[in-house]
Amino acid sequence: MASLTAPDRRVWKVRRRWLPKRRRMPRRGDLDATDGLFALDFVDGVSSLLLGILIALTLALALVLVWPLLALAVELIALVFIALAGLIGRLLFRRPWRIVATTAGPPEDELAWDVPGWRASREAIEIVETALRAGTEPRAPDARSQAPRRISSSEPEAT
Repeated sequence: MASLTAPDRRVWKVRRRWLPKRRRMPRRGDLDATDGLFALDFVDGVSSLLLGILIALTLALALVLVWPLLALAVELIALVFIALAGLIGRLLFRRPWRIVATTAGPPEDELAWDVPGWRASREAIEIVETALRAGTEPRAPDARSQAPRRISSSEPEAT
């Protein structure tokens, strides 16, 4: 994905978007700092305290070293399967590729086209890049809608 500069001096990036934009969900914590203190109820003397500290350190070490590696391996395997399934699905069912042209502005803008087929989407990227370099309104061939869809813009659309 190369950047290009339009005559209005805005820097654009034109690319295929593989996945839709993620919506971030707010997180709420249900635990507070004192919730783990119930674990100290088993302490009878010094030996059980030392045993508890040893067990806690062992669990902490395992949690810090082993769990992230295991989670990373599982996530990588899942990512490979999901990527392969998505690619096969797009190729077999001819789901359109989303071509996006984005600029940080000013004004910030993002244009999008849905183009079926890998080759057609590559040609659409080249046509959009050429149009943006020339300073004209980009139109992608073989797009389901010839006019670009404005996904986000800091300027209101003219009606």
